[in-house]
This record gives sequence, structure tokens and C-alpha cells, in this order.
Amino acid sequence: MVKKSNRRAKKRRLMSDPFNDLNEEDMVSDEGSDKGIKEEGDEEKPYLTLNGMHSDSEESDAAQDSDRELQVALKEGLLKTDRLNYVVRKKRPIINKVAELRAKLAKFEKKLPWLETLDVTVANDSMTSEAVDDDFEREIIFYKQAQEAVQTAVPRLLKMGVKVFRPADYYAEMAKSDEHMQKIRKRMLDMQESKQRQDAIRRLREEKKFAAKVQKEVLENRQAEKKKLLEAVKKHRKGMKSQLEDMLNNAKRLQRDELQRVSISWCDATEARWLQGAIRSYTLQRRQTSMRYFCKLDLYSYFSVSFPVFYVPNEREKLNLISDAK
Repeated sequence: MVKKSNRRAKKRRLMSDPFNDLNEEDMVSDEGSDKGIKEEGDEEKPYLTLNGMHSDSEESDAAQDSDRELQVALKEGLLKTDRLNYVVRKKRPIINKVAELRAKLAKFEKKLPWLETLDVTVANDSMTSEAVDDDFEREIIFYKQAQEAVQTAVPRLLKMGVKVFRPADYYAEMAKSDEHMQKIRKRMLDMQESKQRQDAIRRLREEKKFAAKVQKEVLENRQAEKKKLLEAVKKHRKGMKSQLEDMLNNAKRLQRDELQRVSISWCDATEARWLQGAIRSYTLQRRQTSMRYFCKLDLYSYFSVSFPVFYVPNEREKLNLISDAK
């Protein structure tokens, strides 16, 4: 325990006063004193080494070596007072051997004709300090330099007999292969077909909706017309029925008036029998003429009359009916 406390105190002294020089003799004496002091009752704890032996001497030697290294690094200025465990690395010197670099560059250069390199040197007088920070001005300077280089190089190429401009019938090789372009063309055709298919499906769907709407309107109009027709037929039947009833009532009234106009002498029985036969024959004739008249008017096509119709025409109608019957 005393040994560990002495070691801690030594580290505290170094941290509080890092520039305190310790002699090796003091360090040896301290180590000897540390080794000699031992309390009674304290048993040595066994330590396991790499060889499998239990000892504490190797651990103490490693701690002493680390302390010495820290002291040496602090003296040389490699340690800072605020960060004792931070090692400051030395800066490497800048190496710039211009002569050797130029010699290597001259060695690497190839003596090729100008037609293989096409290098043109242009003066850089327009570049100013203001243009360095202005992107627009800098791009204009680059454009002017390229234009001046072209104006210098093209006449030189024409003098050498090199064709600069592309002929009218020149077809450049495409960057993409024919197989790749075929795939692109196929892809575009598939997209166009799918779009046309979608348009056709949408058009059919709209046509179906329009056809259903038109069919519904036609059915509604048909039902309305049918309803109107039924109402008109009902009204027509009702009106014709009232006309027929009026006609029958008029016939009965005329018959009653006709019977009242006939004067019969009930005293003479024979005359009465003759009159009855005359009336019977007259009524039969009248029925026949009335039936012909109704058939001519085609009233039986509208009504199915199962009872005899009693109609008594006037004198003019009688003459007309007789002439028609003949």
C-alpha cells in the first residue's frame, strides 16, 4: 500500500511542478526506499506474467519506464501542460526542388510535331484581380482566349493542308451502337402502343357511359310517349262513349216521338192489326237501313256493339239511305 501511495505522490509532484529535475540517484533511492518499506501483515499479491510466473517486479519496472519517458518528453517540449498525454508531432519540412523537377520534365517531354499536340499559347493580359472573384468576367476571358486560339490554329492547319471543316456528305459514327438504338426504338414503340391502348380503353369507357345515358333517355322518352298515348286513348274512348250514349238517347227520344205521332184507332181491331204489321215491317226496314248506315260509317271498328241500334232518321236521311241501299 505504501509503495502505491509513493508512486501516486510522485505523479502528483510531476503534474504540479513539471520542470522539477529529478536525479537518477534520487529516483534510485526512492525506489530502494519503496522496496524496503513493507508493513507487517501485508501479503504480497501474486501477479501472473506471460511465462505463467507470479511476480510484481516486472510491473514496477514498466511503471518506472513510463514515468521516465514522460519526464523526458516533458523536458523536450513534446508534452503540453494542459494535455500531458498529447504528443505533438513535428512538422515535416516543405520539399520543393525546382531544378530537379524541371530536369525530370525535360526528360519526360516527347519531341512530337505540332500537328500531334495542337498546342497554342495565348497571352493572359486581360486577367485581373477583380476577374478572379467574378465568375461572369472570368468566363468571358476564357471565351476570348479560346476564340483567339482558334483564330491562330485554323489558318496554320489550312496552310498544312489539313481539312478543318466537315464535308456536306459526311456522316459521323454514332456514339451509341445500332443494337442499343434498336432497344431504345423498341422501348419508345412500346410506350407509344401502351399510350394508344390506354387512350382506346378510355374512349371505349366514355362511349359506354354515353351509350348508357342515351339508352336511358330513349327509354324515358318512350315511357313518356306511351303514357301520353294511353291517356289520349282513354280520353278518346271516354269521349266516343259519351257520343254513343248521346246518340242512343236521341234515337230513343225520336222513336218515342214517332210513336206518339202515329194515331191509332183502337176501336177498329182489323185496322189495328194492319197497323201493327205495318209498324213491324217499318221497324225491320229501319233496322236494316240503320245497320247499313253504321257499317258505312265504320263505327263497328271502334266499338263492338252486341245490342241493336235504334236510330230514326229524318225524311231527308230516309231518302238518302234508300238511294244508297238501292
